[in-house]
Order: sequence, then structure tokens, then C-alpha cells
Amino acid sequence: MLRILLTMANTMIRYASVTAGIERVSNATRRLAVAALFVATAALAAGAAAIFLLIALWRFAEPRVGPELAPVVVAVVLLVMSGLLILIGRLLSRAPPTPPSQLPVLSLQTIEQRMGEFLHTAVSAFVSGLGKRP
Repeated sequence: MLRILLTMANTMIRYASVTAGIERVSNATRRLAVAALFVATAALAAGAAAIFLLIALWRFAEPRVGPELAPVVVAVVLLVMSGLLILIGRLLSRAPPTPPSQLPVLSLQTIEQRMGEFLHTAVSAFVSGLGKRP
């Protein structure tokens, strides 16, 4: 799995550099792309772990409260978790605003170009990984 992730990251970096017309990609860029890929993989693993915890809660609650109330117990846990996440999001969004003098200046054309490069990279990495089956 690790080898597949590293190959995918390397392919994404090479394709992005060719698309942008860059001959040499710095090590910092390569490390950042690999770190981003591993963070995304960790987020997927955390989501799967949360799903399995909810399944375990359901199976734990079913003999104790019955098959009719076990889904209610899981739903209450999900509602509490959602409420906590919304509360944390609201608290974090109330950070002091950044002064306009410190904001980066990006034009709409630059943003569109970077989004296009990102989409090209993501699609090419996905397509290049389809043909390589162990």
C-alpha cells in the first residue's frame, strides 16, 4: 500500500511539473505532495474507524435495548458528535480577521489555472494507477 501511495504521489508531481513547464521539482515540493497524500489517507482511515465504532455500538446496544432502539442509540451518538463538530467549527471560525495588508494577492486567472493543474494531476494519477494491478 505504501509503495502504491508513493508511486501515485511521484506520478502526480511529475505530471504537474510537465504541465506547468517545470524541468526540475524541488524536494520540498515532493515532500509536501507526499505529506498531503498521507494526510488524505489518514482521513479515510479515521472515517472507516468511526464507522466501525458505530457498528460496534449498534451490536453492543442491540441485546441491551432491543432491535427497535439500537438504531436510536446510534443516531443519538451521531447527533451529539455532529453538534460537537458544529460547535468546534463555529468557535474556530471566530478567529480574528486577517488584515488586508497581509492577505496574498491572487487573481481569478491564477486561481483558475491552479485549479486546472490540480484537476489534471488528480485525473492523470487516477488513470495511471488503473492499469497497474499487482
